[in-house]
Amino acid sequence: SSDVCSSDLDKKPAEIVLPSSLFKTPEDTIINYFSILRQAASPIQGRGAGCGTLGSAQIPYPVAYNFLSSQYKDKLNYIEYLKSFDNILHINLIKLNKVPGLNNSLNTMKDFVEIETIKGTEENISNFAYYYAFIEISKEGNLYKISDVQFIGEDFLCAPYHAWRHNAEFVVDIEYGEWCKLVKERFP
Repeated sequence: SSDVCSSDLDKKPAEIVLPSSLFKTPEDTIINYFSILRQAASPIQGRGAGCGTLGSAQIPYPVAYNFLSSQYKDKLNYIEYLKSFDNILHINLIKLNKVPGLNNSLNTMKDFVEIETIKGTEENISNFAYYYAFIEISKEGNLYKISDVQFIGEDFLCAPYHAWRHNAEFVVDIEYGEWCKLVKERFP
């Protein structure tokens, strides 16, 4: 984000003060967080992605760590946070949706995100890997901060060639509709 001063990028997380404009709404917090992480890369020995490096290496991580709530930082120190990005060479936020029914509180909200990452391999080629998560956002004073997030890797090979049981609409239609006669009408 253009609001982040480039001199902040060399500081330790606790020394960085970010403008409150980055945290005005839960969506602002998430979008700005991933905008900063987009240029981060944490290569590890023995796994590469071809020639050169991507982005700004580990420089953005101390800035991004400040998007976490105080309570979340108590559970996840900076070293553990940094380690969670091992072999992630690029991050792209591809989906952000509010989770209906889980956003009744003004102090804690949940959003669904999906990210695309580039990872290195032992063969020194890049691989794309996709993850999804429910991100919990809590209000800290007048700011919205990330208070919990657990990413789950997506496995695309489970469903494409494995019959109707891997398609949710078919399961509802066949098992609950045809077999059990419990569905009068299914909406798209």
